Amino acid sequence: MTAPLPPKRMSLALPPLTVSLPAPEMKVLEDQTQDQTRSIRMRVGSPREAATLIVYVETELSEAVVNGHALPGRRSGSNRGWMLIYFAPPKEGIDLLLKTKSSEPLKMTVVDRSFQLPELGNIKGRPDYIVPMPSSYTDSTFISKSFVTPKAF
Repeated sequence: MTAPLPPKRMSLALPPLTVSLPAPEMKVLEDQTQDQTRSIRMRVGSPREAATLIVYVETELSEAVVNGHALPGRRSGSNRGWMLIYFAPPKEGIDLLLKTKSSEPLKMTVVDRSFQLPELGNIKGRPDYIVPMPSSYTDSTFISKSFVTPKAF
């Protein structure tokens, strides 16, 4: 008796391509320090109008407010950075207020995610008769940009 072979998978592959797409944006609207707490209010958005914004902050935060709503704090003992996943952001972006006890520069990365691949001119997408791989990342486009605010004075 012979063992059955695994089913053959059909896949499409192309050489790597470079595509120029607009990166997420972050604009500091206000940066002030009071009683050793630095408050940085910013507008974060996607010029591509991506379906999801992901914000990673390396700096330790004491408070975070999104569109006027305070977010719960981190679990005690956690030494990882802070992360926000915002689904269906408005075209104008989200208002983000971050508070920290640190006067060091605020380091953050913003990633926007759309659920389709970019138009690539003469390259056609997956044919209709091929089912995409069952994964939440299939056919997604991720664009990231890192930001550093100046040190507080």
